[in-house]
Amino acid sequence: MLKRCNRTVIVIAAGILLVLLTSLAGVAKEPVKITFGWWGNVAIAEDYEVVFQRFHELNPDIIVEGIHWGWSSDAREKLTVTLAAGTAPDVFMIPSNSFAPALLQLDDYVARSPELIRQLVPDGVRSWRVDIDRYGVVRTGTGKQIGLPLYSFATAIAYNQNMFDEAGIKLPDPDWTYDDLAAIGRKLTKDDNGDGRPEVYGLEWYYRSSTGIGPLVAAYGGSWPPFTDDPITITINRPENLVGLDVLRRWIHEDGFHPMPSIGLRNLAAKNVAMVQGHNDTFLGYPKAIGDQFVWDVLPMPVGPAGRFSQVFHQGIGINASTPHPEEAWRFILFFLGKDGAILQNQKTVRLNSNIVAAPEYIKRLPFNGEVILKSFEYGVPSRPSPPIQTNIHNELYSVWNGLESLSTATERIAKVVTAELAEIFSR
Repeated sequence: MLKRCNRTVIVIAAGILLVLLTSLAGVAKEPVKITFGWWGNVAIAEDYEVVFQRFHELNPDIIVEGIHWGWSSDAREKLTVTLAAGTAPDVFMIPSNSFAPALLQLDDYVARSPELIRQLVPDGVRSWRVDIDRYGVVRTGTGKQIGLPLYSFATAIAYNQNMFDEAGIKLPDPDWTYDDLAAIGRKLTKDDNGDGRPEVYGLEWYYRSSTGIGPLVAAYGGSWPPFTDDPITITINRPENLVGLDVLRRWIHEDGFHPMPSIGLRNLAAKNVAMVQGHNDTFLGYPKAIGDQFVWDVLPMPVGPAGRFSQVFHQGIGINASTPHPEEAWRFILFFLGKDGAILQNQKTVRLNSNIVAAPEYIKRLPFNGEVILKSFEYGVPSRPSPPIQTNIHNELYSVWNGLESLSTATERIAKVVTAELAEIFSR
C-alpha cells in the first residue's frame, strides 16, 4: 500500500514537473519584439516588411515591427517626444547626431563584427563616430561609435542629353573641370525673346546647403563648413573660401547661366535647365517626372584647382540606449546592414544601402549611371567641426546670389555675427 502511494506521488510529481517544463519552454519560445523607427516614402513599408520577414525566418526568436515617422522633420519631433516618454523604438534611423546621448555606444559591437565593417562605406562608418563637447560642438570621425551608415549619398551632375545634342556639345570627359562646366553652361543657356531672363539656364547648383557649397569651395582650395578647430573660429571671409564662393557668384551675375534664388528653382523635368547638381536621392524622382520627354544621365563632379570633391553623407541607424533588448537589436542591425539584408533592400527600396558588396543589385536597376555615385564616395569633402550656431550661413549668402550685397561685404557681416554667437556659446 505504501509503495503504491509512493508511486502515485511520483507520478503526480512527474506530471506537475512536465507541465512546468512545458510551460517554461513555451515562455522561452515566445519571440522578443523589437521596434524600428524610420522615415521616408510610406510605400517603402511593404518593402521593409519583406526584409523584416526574412530576418524573422533566420531569427525566429525575434520579431521586428516597423514604425513609420513620416519624413525627417517629423522624425526629429517624434523621436524627441518618445525619448522623453520612454517609448522610443529599440532601433531607429538617426535624425541627426545631436541625438548622440540617446544612442547606445556601439564600439564593442563593432569590434566583434569586423566583416560587416569591411563591407560598409568607410566614410560612413567614420561619419557616425561622433564626439560632442560640453559646448555642443560636433566633431565626426572621432569619439564614440553612436551609429552605422544605413543609406549613403554622394553628389553628381544630372544633365539633359537632348539639350547637349541640340547645342552640338559632346559629352565631357569624366575628368571634366569647372571651366568645362562653365563653358557648357554658357552654351546651353537660352534667352530666345531677349528680355534678359533666360528661358533655359545652363545649370542649377545646390547652393542651399553644404551639399553644393561644400564641394565647390573645397575644389578651389577652401574648407566648408567654414570653421577651424581648436579654437573654433569662423573662416568664411578668408581668401581661400572666397575663391570658391566667387565662382558661383560669377556663374550668376557675369556668365549668366545660373538663376538667382529670387526667380525660383529650375527643374530638369520642366526642361528649363540643362544641368542640375544634386545627389542620388535627388535623381530618383526623375524617371517618373521626365518619362520619355528626353534622354538624361549623370556626370561626376567636376575637377577644380584643388581636385575633385563630392559632398558625401550617410543616413545612420542606431540603437536606443534604453532598449531592454540590445543584443536582439544588434542582431537586427547585423542583418539589415549585412550583405543579405542590404541586397533585399537594394532590390526593392529607392535608397542605396551603405553595404558596398550589395551595390550591384542597386546599380543594375537604376535609370542612371550608378557607378558615378559609387565612385563619388572616394571624393568626400573633409569633415569640419560643427558648432551649434543659429545663423544659417547658406541663407545669409542669398543676398550675394541675388545681387543685393557684395561677396566681401556679406562674408564680413556673417563672420561678425557668427563670431559673436561663438563667443556667447563658449562663455556658458
